[in-house]
Amino acid sequence: MIFNETFNNKYFSLSDGTEDIRYEIRMMKRSDIPSLYALLTLNKWNMELSYLECVFNTDPSGLVVVVKDDGEVIGQ
Repeated sequence: MIFNETFNNKYFSLSDGTEDIRYEIRMMKRSDIPSLYALLTLNKWNMELSYLECVFNTDPSGLVVVVKDDGEVIGQ
């Protein structure tokens, strides 16, 4: 796996040798909650949607997401 970072713009590139994946790491938005919840469920993280919403409502400043350049949330 090859990891390249470009600090002059906010997008990064991750490659497994077959596909280049462009992504950004940014502060989480309220609109990311459903996608993030789906990702957590897919990865078998036991977190209630209401808890995720509560954390976001309490203090979203420490919540970041990894988003592909097409808008898909791929990590937190």
